[in-house]
Amino acid sequence: MGYQQIPRMQFFLILTLVSIGITPIGNVQSLLKSYGHYAWWAVLIAYGINMITLMISVHLCERFPDQTIIQWSKVLLGRWIGSVYGVLLVIEMLIWGYQFFMKLWHLTTYTQLPLTHSAIVATATLLVVVYSVSRGIEAWARFATIITPLVLLMLSLVNIPQFFMLNVHRLLPLWGPIDSILDPKHLTVLFLFRPVMILFFLYPYVKKEPGKSLKTPVLMATTIGAVHLLMAIIFPIGIFGIRTAVHFTFPYQESLETVAFERLPIEKISFLSPVLWLLITMVGLILSLYCSMKGIRQISGFKSEYKILAGVGLIAWLIYLFPVTTEVWEVIQVYWSAFGLLLFQIIPTMLWLFLKVGGK
Repeated sequence: MGYQQIPRMQFFLILTLVSIGITPIGNVQSLLKSYGHYAWWAVLIAYGINMITLMISVHLCERFPDQTIIQWSKVLLGRWIGSVYGVLLVIEMLIWGYQFFMKLWHLTTYTQLPLTHSAIVATATLLVVVYSVSRGIEAWARFATIITPLVLLMLSLVNIPQFFMLNVHRLLPLWGPIDSILDPKHLTVLFLFRPVMILFFLYPYVKKEPGKSLKTPVLMATTIGAVHLLMAIIFPIGIFGIRTAVHFTFPYQESLETVAFERLPIEKISFLSPVLWLLITMVGLILSLYCSMKGIRQISGFKSEYKILAGVGLIAWLIYLFPVTTEVWEVIQVYWSAFGLLLFQIIPTMLWLFLKVGGK
């Protein structure tokens, strides 16, 4: 596949697509159940914390501009500890891909095809994903470049009308008591935004421009994702009320159903939602497999990326054949978020502090 690189703009569009992708579909219900009216506060707090860790992450990547997190972790932690750390990162990325697939499958069966077997969706999706990854980062990055503006346009068309249907009084009260700060569900909130995962793996494959840091595209993409997630929380509460919204399987999908385009041949376009999330899921799965493939190669030293990709694709296909219920996935997500917080935020931050204190 060679050593290919993508422009800053394509990197920004990829991060933007990832940022707005999984959270509105996968996290709104759990946020509403956990925090009720105050779910948007949880998003703002998570956003503030992530802004800090993202800036630290960019600084860390700039210290090793030609290496991924797996490569520079070997330098800082040693070969063996760095390799174990790398294996955990790869596992985390594979589960992240499974998360994308799970939400796509649940949304598809929830809205349109209730009898669809997971094997059909998994096989069709992974065939396209594996082929895209095999073409190299420059090829699938162009795909993300094309669909991201389309996704943003479609979201604008369905989000703007919802502002006029909001009942502000249903958003009150703005603050109130929450459960213990030690509740494990808070771990999911702290790891809401995932651009840092992509940053650590793709940084060497982004073309660097003299005097320009990647802070701006990374922070902008995360901000766009945070704004969209806030709307995905506020709209269901403001339109239906918290007592109703909290019982929806996909609250944001239900608020989309309220948007009508009377002058169009098809008044309701919410049926396009699964198609929209399919496009986002494709990019998410491509990133999951691509980063996992690169990680395995950098850990093992195995030369053939195509064989690694075939193996990773087969493992992913076997895992995707066995989707779990929403209740089980919520439990898995808490532990996945806890490990993600440790692997992608806490440990890199500690390594950055080590470099700063050590003056290296």
